[in-house]
Amino acid sequence: MLIGSALLLASGQRAPSIDESRHFLALRPVTDQQFAEGQALARRLGALYPQSKNKGHAALVGRVALRLLEAADTPGKQRWNIVIFDTGRVNALAAVGNWFFVWRGVLAFAKSEDELAAILAHEIGHALAGHLQDGSAALNAYGAAIESNG
Repeated sequence: MLIGSALLLASGQRAPSIDESRHFLALRPVTDQQFAEGQALARRLGALYPQSKNKGHAALVGRVALRLLEAADTPGKQRWNIVIFDTGRVNALAAVGNWFFVWRGVLAFAKSEDELAAILAHEIGHALAGHLQDGSAALNAYGAAIESNG
């Protein structure tokens, strides 16, 4: 089960608090179907990779992602789900339904918060550009590729 805490982007709202490996940020409105598609991929990936319980990693990713989303002046203020997987794989992925996946290997690969920000900004850019709204076919293809390559 994924557990997270609310990170609110509007100014004047409470400061971020980070509990586990899934967090909520704001991005763009999504349909129930889109959220379900992203959640299905989260379950699929969760069956392959353990979730990180490292609060330091969660705080780092949450802080950088929050900074990027605030700078992007993202429309709407809906939930953005971030899951960190505890493997050495160097990967990050934005998925339909405001889902964002980070593998721990990215944190080792990035030598600074700025380098991590560049990686996360690339994925957030896909989301803001609408590249992720292609539906379950793309998610199934990605999930199958991940499963076959471990």
